[in-house]
Parts: sequence; structure tokens; C-alpha cells
Amino acid sequence: MRFKLIIASIILIVTAGFVVDGKIVGRHFPEMLCETYNGNDVVLPDTSSGKYIVVGMAFSNDAEKLLADWINPLYNTLSINHKAEGDMFGAITEYDVDLFFIPKFNLANKVMSMKSKEKIKASSDQELFDHLLFYTGSAEFKKILEIKDVNVPYIFVIDKSGIIEYSASGKYNEKMYDSIIELLDTE
Repeated sequence: MRFKLIIASIILIVTAGFVVDGKIVGRHFPEMLCETYNGNDVVLPDTSSGKYIVVGMAFSNDAEKLLADWINPLYNTLSINHKAEGDMFGAITEYDVDLFFIPKFNLANKVMSMKSKEKIKASSDQELFDHLLFYTGSAEFKKILEIKDVNVPYIFVIDKSGIIEYSASGKYNEKMYDSIIELLDTE
């Protein structure tokens, strides 16, 4: 019986493709000093005071590849440069949200930051440069946010006062995407 329960749990986790982390929800998002690909300083969550923030983070090459699948859907829906298409009644939804992605969030990336920045910039769309960040702080950040699996990306939704309202990890999944959009629709 115990074996069947374990197998059922593994199947559920694999088919879901992501994990919602309720433990971190309700905590204040720690201050995070970053730099955009354009060289502008960003301090999360302070830079976005008064706005919701959606942040996607990767801590390894594998996670960075999975995080890339999140960029277009979130950017096309949430970016101020791209307004969502109207619904069947012609209503257009606009989100007052700051959207950031942090690829390769690790110490090695920090040590080789100049080479890494240039490589990532060369392969990225310039339109995204203000949404792509380099983290310049310590590796303690992973511990604070209870990052356990560095091989998957992490997505956080942070409210206007800096409190984490949603946290999940894993590859792009429409259920997780819908949860993020529904949360932002209620605000």
C-alpha cells in the first residue's frame, strides 16, 4: 500500500510539472540589488513600489532553458509595451505590473558577469533588456527564498507592499500561468 502511495505521488508531481510553494507566501520578499541589461540599477521590491511584481528566476543552465518558456507568455500579457487583446466583449485588460526575469542566478555567473552579460545580451531581444536582470548580491538569496531544486525556474508574484502572494517552481504550465493572471486580475 505504501509503495502505491509513493508511486501515485511521483506521478502526480511529474504530470503537474510544477510545485506551488505555500510556505513562502505571506513573507516579505527580501531586498535584491540587480542591474538591467541596459545597465540600470533595480532594487526589488523597492523599485516597483506601488506595483505588483512578477519575477522569474533560474539557478542553473537547465532552469534557464525552462525559464525561457515563461518569457513570451508573461511578457506578452503583462508588459506595458504589449497590451492584451480585447476579450469577446471588446474589453482590454492592462496590468500595472513590473515583470523581471533573472537567468543564471548563481555565484559563477557573478564572477564571470561581464562575459556572461555580453553572451546573454547578444542572444536576447533588445525589447526585453529592461525586463532581464543580473543579480549582483550574495548566494544567500537562495536560502532566504527556500530554493531547493536549482534545475527548475521559480516564479514569484509580489504585491504592492513587497509581500509574496504567489510562489511556484517548474517548467511553463498553463495552470500556473492562469493562476498568476487570475491573481493579478483580482487586483
